[in-house]
Order: sequence, then structure tokens, then C-alpha cells
Amino acid sequence: MTHELHKPKPVELDQAKNDDDLKYVPVWQGLGDRETPPKGSVQYQEVLEALGKDADEELAEDFDYTDYLASTGQIVFSEDDPRAQKYADNENYQAAANSQVAEAFKGNAEREKEREAEQIRIEKDKDLKYVPVWQGEGDVTRIIPTKGSNEYQEILEELGKNPDEELSEDFDYTDYLASTGQIVFSEDDPRAQKYADNENYQAAANSRVAEAFKGNAEREKEREAEQLRIEKDKDLKYVPVWQGLGDRETPPKGSVQYQEVLEALGKDADEELAEDFDYTDYLASTGQIVFSEDDPRAQKYADNENYQAAANSRVAEAFKGNAEREKEREAEQLRIEKDKDLKYVPVWISPTEEREAPPKNSTQYIEILAELGIEELEEDFDYTDYLASTGQIVFADYDPRAEKYAENENYQAAANSRVADAFHVKAEKERGKYIDPNGGIIKAIYIETPPKDIPIEGTDEYKLLLWEIGVDPDSGVIPEDFDYKEHIAKTRRPKDYPDWLDPVEDIDDRWVDPLKLNTSKTFEKEFEEYQFFRRSDGSFEIKTEEGFDDITGIPKLQFADKAVSAIAEIEATFNQVTAKEDHTGQMFRLYNAAFNRFPDSDGLEYWIEKNGSGENTERQVAESFLASNEFKGKYGENISNEQYVKTLYQNILDRESDTEGYNYWVGQLNNGVEDRSELLLGFAESAENKSLFTEMTGFE
Repeated sequence: MTHELHKPKPVELDQAKNDDDLKYVPVWQGLGDRETPPKGSVQYQEVLEALGKDADEELAEDFDYTDYLASTGQIVFSEDDPRAQKYADNENYQAAANSQVAEAFKGNAEREKEREAEQIRIEKDKDLKYVPVWQGEGDVTRIIPTKGSNEYQEILEELGKNPDEELSEDFDYTDYLASTGQIVFSEDDPRAQKYADNENYQAAANSRVAEAFKGNAEREKEREAEQLRIEKDKDLKYVPVWQGLGDRETPPKGSVQYQEVLEALGKDADEELAEDFDYTDYLASTGQIVFSEDDPRAQKYADNENYQAAANSRVAEAFKGNAEREKEREAEQLRIEKDKDLKYVPVWISPTEEREAPPKNSTQYIEILAELGIEELEEDFDYTDYLASTGQIVFADYDPRAEKYAENENYQAAANSRVADAFHVKAEKERGKYIDPNGGIIKAIYIETPPKDIPIEGTDEYKLLLWEIGVDPDSGVIPEDFDYKEHIAKTRRPKDYPDWLDPVEDIDDRWVDPLKLNTSKTFEKEFEEYQFFRRSDGSFEIKTEEGFDDITGIPKLQFADKAVSAIAEIEATFNQVTAKEDHTGQMFRLYNAAFNRFPDSDGLEYWIEKNGSGENTERQVAESFLASNEFKGKYGENISNEQYVKTLYQNILDRESDTEGYNYWVGQLNNGVEDRSELLLGFAESAENKSLFTEMTGFE
């Protein structure tokens, strides 16, 4: 479960010791070889020293630097790399290849193959004579270049005509551009069919550049519809405003507004409005105000052209929902007035928490005596009950203790107060800490890292286990029929299972919805190729080629490369994110941006703790990601600033870079204004990526 790059898994002592004995921390070596460092450099001198040569000696011209790094355990090849076989008997190499660090290198070969395939596409695109652009609906913007211009002469040359010839009057310039691969139509554009057998067009349409054109047709249709509304709104005499509850009062006689009403009604400037003049009706009938759709007054103007034009305008769209907000404000005001009657401001306590009575003779102790009209508290005085019955504390709705006070006025007033609203949100976020999916109270655990075998009697862990199962640790013993493995699986959350428990195969029934016991779903691709989403109703989905598939509470999701538990991995990861703008949301975005994949639960938890505790700043976390082997495997070790920026656009924003943005960011790097970690943070926290984050997590 723990991501090997960021939070090493627990290992046996001997293995940990072996890794400590490594002279170097190995890195993964992809295809290609390493070049010998420049003579005189620190790295060059280190090689001389390692080989037992004097500082003024030189390496042979045919010195194999890659072989030197591998034989000393500084680099590791993929298992299927033929070069790995050369070092099958080399102790340094084998120690490095079998180290914890090297575990992170697995799969890098596959990613490199993917990069090679992408590079083939890039190379193939270089054969394109033109860089195609997208052609929207119609060809009104495609005007034949002016006769004599460079573009005009290029067309003549392309068509094999003499420079002094002319294009025919009916020359189809759009057709010429399409047939030569200079423009691409949307897939659903009928014109695209005309070029189904045209090699130039098909090469352009299947290029990497053309991928960015998908969806442009839909956006153009939306823009056209919007433009029609904008043009229609220009005919409105007034810009309407929303009218909430209540009516508008007629302006004072003699005011500018009063005179405008007289003029609109065709009256003389010295005339007067009738005493019963309905100013609200006048504004609505002339299209100056709009009511909410569920406002009964709106029906009165169903056939009024002025009103309907205003109500259907773009401006009026912003008015939808205002009625609901006004109702909420009114209800809120009522609650504010009601809360003023509360004697105490209540606080929330968790399901496993009990309050201890204050020390005797303390101010709080004396206040309780005065409240109860007694001289001394009994030894078994229930302080938690006292606080709840007087409305000083509130339990979560799912806390069994809340039922006890269903008829208690003090408690109910506190539980239904505005202050308590914040507790409901907090309680739901905390729910998973205290309640399992089947409604059972989660008891406290005492062994943080349970051993694989049941602890030996007399050890500290044995006593802690007795605490967990409710047996007196000083005199009790663990029953002979006690199922230790079952106990650990039942009391620990699947995401916190020790390494010797598999959250897919060993998950205890208490963590699974009874309706989903023993269920599983299979997906064709590898885990990292899928996107996951948390919906506002608390459900979880995976995006597939067919659409979205619900995976909420599924114990087993089988992918091409591995099986994971939606409960222990997908849900556990999302549940760590508490808000869009706090450090949990930032770490989720940074993790997802750096590695272009869904964060693993333990890895995200590790970095949230590092950042939340103040031990690592956002920039330090970004630098750690940049230095990781997974990052280097995805982005490359020695890529240029230009390629780095392009990859950020592709991996984080899932699109090609725009020219302006690309030039700006490359300039920032080349000029030293920002470094790569700052750029990674910038992309991760960009408005565009935050929008993707909102879509994925539901947090606004």
C-alpha cells in the first residue's frame, strides 16, 4: 500500500541493514549510455579515486562509464534490459538491484516504451509538410490570398502552375487547404468524409497537433448560440434586475424616476400618478424587473412580451436561485434570533470521548454545584451527561448517545442551533474515524504496528493486545481460540493493514457494505491509466472508455497489472482531502501533477503529514518529487527546459501547450526567474488544474 518512493515500507531488520550498507543510492538507467564526466570535474575525480588512480591521471579514451556505474552499484537497469544480465554475478550491482530504492524502478521500462511510441508519433509528425489548423463551420474566413502575394505564389507552385498564371475564379481554397493537409475539420463535420482517402488530409487529421482540435466544433456551436442571445439581448430597452419578496414603492413625486414613469406612460410632466398606482407592476410589464420562476407573480406576465424578453435574457440567468437564497436568509435570521436564547455556546465531542469532571473547588466545579443546587458531586457523577443535558455539548447524529437526549429541551436547542451546524459538517468528516460502514463503533487500538505472529506472553505488545480485546492486561490471558489475524483485520482500517495482510484478499466483512461482500470489477488497462472521481453524494467512480462506472465500496478492482481495494486505496485517498485550498488539497494536486497518476493512499498521507506539520514546505515537497526516480522515469533525467514545460502541459493539464504560455514558462526557466520545482507548483496550483481537481474531488 505504501508508495515506495515516498514512504518506505517496513522491512525485516536484515533487509534494512543491507540497504544501509549500500555505498551509493542507485538510480534507474533507461535506454542509452552515460557519458564520462568532463575531465577535471568533481565526478571525474571521484571516478579516478574509486579506481585507485592518482588525481592527475586520466581515464582511457574507451573508458565505459556506464559499465563503471553499474559495476559499482550506482545505476540499475530494467529487469528486461539485456545489459542487466552482464552483472548477474556482480555483488555491488545485485545489492543495488535488490534494494528497497530499486523497487521503485519497476515499470520504468514500460513507461520508456510508451515514451518511445510517443516519440515515433512526434517523428512521424515531422514528415508533415504543414502544421494543420482546425477549420470551423463554414469557410467564410478562408479567402484566397491576394494575387501576387507569397501565399498566392506558393499555391501556384503547389499546383504546378507557372508564376504568371492565375487561379480560376471558382478556385475552392478550402478544398485546396484540406487536400494538402493544412486544415482539419471536426470528426462530425460532413466535409471530413470527402477526404477519407486523401493521404495528406489523413496524416494531418491523425497527427498529435490535431488531437487538440477535438471538441472545437462543440465549443463553436456554443459560442454561436451565445452570440445569438447576445444579439437578441441588445433589443432590450432595459437591463432587468431581480425582484425578491415584497413590492417596489413608487418614487417620490418630482424625482427623476417619477418623471421617467410619467414620460413612459405618455403623461405630461405636471401630471400625477394615481394614488393606487402599482409601481411593481409597471416595472415588470416594461421588463425592468424579473421575478423568480416559482414566484406566483411571474405567472401574471406569461403573455407580456417585455417581461418575457427580460426573463429569458442572459442577464436574467443570474437571477435563478435567488428566491431560494432569500428563503434561506429568512430562515437563518429566525435561527439567529432563536440562538440568542441559548444559555451556553455548545461544542462538539467525538463518539469515543468522555468528559471528566473539573477538579474539586475549581471555578467550573463550583458553577456545577450552583447549577445543581448541591454541596458536593458524587464519585460516579456523569459529567458528560451533565454537559449534554444542559446544552453545553452536542454529539454527532450517528453517536448512540444522542438518542438519550431526544426529549431534552436544552440539548435539542443546542443541537439545532446555528453554531451546531458547523459540528454536523465536522462530524461527517470525522465519521470514518469512529464508525465502520455497517454502523459499528470503532474501538481504540493500541498496537500501532502489529507483528505477523501473535505477541509472546509477558511482552509489552501482549499487554497492548489484551487492552484491545477488553481483557485485564495485569491478570488476563489471550483465549486459546483467539483468531489473531481476524482481530487485526477487523480492528484496523484496510488502508492501515500491516504488510502481512492483503487489503484485497484479507479485508474483514465489517469494512464492507453487506450488499457488496465478495464483489469485484475487472478493467482491461493498468491501474495508472484510469482516472477516479469522488461525487457530491459520497460515491466514487472510475472513468472508462464506456463512461463512468461506480466503484463505491467494491472490495476488489482487478486491473491488468494489479488488484486494489476501492475501500483501502481509492476511497482512503480521497477521504484524506478535506478542502480545495488547505494543505490536503494542495498535496493531492502536487502529487497528481508530479506523477501524472492517482496518488496512493499511504504516499499521500505521508506527504500531507510532512507538509501539514510544517516539516516540509510545498516547495520542499516539490523538490523531493523532482528528485524521485518515478519523476525522472516519467519526465526524463536530462530533458531540456523546453521539453520539461511541454511535459508539464501534457501530464498536468492534459493538453498541448499554447504558444504564449509555453514561451512564458520556458523564459522563466531559461532566465533563472523560477526553477523547475516552482514551475511544478505553479502548474499544480493553476486555476486550470484546480478546475480539474474540483471535477475529480467535488471540492469547490
